[in-house]
Amino acid sequence: MVKGSPFPSMTQASNAIGISRKVISYFLDTGKAEGIRGTYLYTRSLQAKEVKALLKFSQLLQLGNKKEV
Repeated sequence: MVKGSPFPSMTQASNAIGISRKVISYFLDTGKAEGIRGTYLYTRSLQAKEVKALLKFSQLLQLGNKKEV
């Protein structure tokens, strides 16, 4: 949970998290972590079961878009 959340608007969320509104719109409710910070974005509170699954999945998460070629 980000301090100050839930946010009443995407603009306030954007300012608090430090990512653009377009990025928020793209990742909102997708179950995918936002690329640089790895923040999961939802319009609702998650159940304990969902949080547990995200925590388990996030251990394997690689942030950023740089891959070795």
